[in-house]
Amino acid sequence: MTDEQLEELDEIALSTVQRCSMPHVLQEVLDKATMIDLWQGLGVLYMAKSIGNNIYLKEHLYTFSMTKGSPTQTHVDDFRYVIIDLKSLDMKLEDEDNPMLLVISLPVSYKRFGEFCYTVTVTICLWSVSTLICCPKKV
Repeated sequence: MTDEQLEELDEIALSTVQRCSMPHVLQEVLDKATMIDLWQGLGVLYMAKSIGNNIYLKEHLYTFSMTKGSPTQTHVDDFRYVIIDLKSLDMKLEDEDNPMLLVISLPVSYKRFGEFCYTVTVTICLWSVSTLICCPKKV
């Protein structure tokens, strides 16, 4: 490949990653001119196993709540992204805690659903809770 072709490929990759990034991520790396710079910037921001990053992500998990009027599927997807970010930093999360944290993050209008989850005597996985929240008519 020529240098010109490599440069064009780099521009395509850069714009693709930027278009697929969530807004809060994009604002952090929008000034990057090459894919290498973008990748390094993302690594510094999100893959650092620093105490500050750990605190930020755990705080985000434990204060996570559904925005009024937002679709439940979006809320569940955002919750999963937080879990994925924490696991990518090798943080220990108990699988049985995740559904409970998701239920706690729901608005008051889901109170009965939360009460139901508290009375269930078997372990509920995150997938089950997510399905019940997003598709209650299918269950």
